[in-house]
Amino acid sequence: MVLLTALVPRASGYVIKRSGRSRGLQMKHSVEPESPHIGYYKTFARPVAKVLLMATFTYQVAYWTWVKLETDELKANKTAQLIALEKELTNLRNKPST
Repeated sequence: MVLLTALVPRASGYVIKRSGRSRGLQMKHSVEPESPHIGYYKTFARPVAKVLLMATFTYQVAYWTWVKLETDELKANKTAQLIALEKELTNLRNKPST
């Protein structure tokens, strides 16, 4: 049994059709009507996927930027608080006892 491959013309280009018999190539020239919902998804699936991917990427960049800035701010506040407490400690140590 030899498998043969043929190009079948369709509305959106050529489709490969395989034949299980070796009795020649089977060319199917009739164009089947495409379902409306299949046509909709063929038309809009890729643009919608690109927009969703770009939106997700933009959200992630904004989120991680916000997290980085928030972390830097908290670190700066803790450092300032630590410096103030160290100064207070040195003042208390240097203060003469009564």
